[in-house]
Amino acid sequence: MRRLGLTLLLLAALALPAAAQQQPAAPQPQRRAAPPPAPPREAVRLPLPPEYEKPMLELSETLGSLAFLATLCRPDERPNPWQKRMEMLVESEGAAQGNRERLMGAYNAGFSTFSTTYRQCTDAARAVRAMLVREASRLARMLDQRYGG
Repeated sequence: MRRLGLTLLLLAALALPAAAQQQPAAPQPQRRAAPPPAPPREAVRLPLPPEYEKPMLELSETLGSLAFLATLCRPDERPNPWQKRMEMLVESEGAAQGNRERLMGAYNAGFSTFSTTYRQCTDAARAVRAMLVREASRLARMLDQRYGG
């Protein structure tokens, strides 16, 4: 759908210079303007299936927790690698608005959960971070094995 929209946009952009160079046509009698065409409808996207949604939400929450711990323990690392991974995950899903909201809600929950627990980077925070990296890897591998292409 994106490619079709991009193609139409490029065709319209190419047609504008040609249309601007054309000579004006003889005046036409006034006609009643036709109503504007309806905007193109996006393909209806279904919600994520429950067996897929649960691990996706867990992965999103884990990425949120890792994003917070990265800001705490590696504040100079910009952009936040876990935040970028979440953005890529949401983009790759091409998620419908409801799915996107659930995934981002889980990410934000993970972020805020650790923000109430940790105020500075401690040995415990680093240990939790290592555990969460393993958990995110496990979830990503499982999702790829079950649903990957």
